Amino acid sequence: MQGRPTTRHPSRYLDFQHVMDKRSVQPGTSTRMVRSYSDHRQTEPVQIKPRWRIRPLALIGAVILIPIGSLLLLAVGNWWRVTQDDWSYGRPRTYQTAIDVGRGEMSYFTVENLDGHIVITEKLLGNLKNSRIYDGPTLGGEQADLTPATIKFADTNGDSRLDLLLEVQGIQQTWLNDPKEGFKLQGGGS
Repeated sequence: MQGRPTTRHPSRYLDFQHVMDKRSVQPGTSTRMVRSYSDHRQTEPVQIKPRWRIRPLALIGAVILIPIGSLLLLAVGNWWRVTQDDWSYGRPRTYQTAIDVGRGEMSYFTVENLDGHIVITEKLLGNLKNSRIYDGPTLGGEQADLTPATIKFADTNGDSRLDLLLEVQGIQQTWLNDPKEGFKLQGGGS
């Protein structure tokens, strides 16, 4: 079969061309196929706004990864807090300080969290038989044995004697200083 010459009238011929001159394209514009109904080629940059589409797999991936990432961040944050407490207070959680509370010599205090039970020990090195053990609060909840307890001293009732302030789980207990019987929990208790 021999090729027949084909003729088309230029006015009926649709010419789709791609704009190739990149020098004429400005930032924020794109090239586009331009439809021409004549023999003259038209090249012009056309402003196209980028269209953002959320792909279904990306949406499913985000729905799955965001909760997993949140749980991972919570786990890492909890691990970091426990590790810092391990470095500061050890296991079992222990805090110690030395201060003169009016017993005639320095008193050495140790606060321990023994399986969720807070025990405060006051030792007088010059007279160990006068050392005292104070029964603190019992903590509840998960990982109660990992909660650190600290003490500080201040005159809370204006009697010129330092009182013991126990801080644990964001709660502060005041133990009043009695020179004969040691510290007594304000409002009762031991």
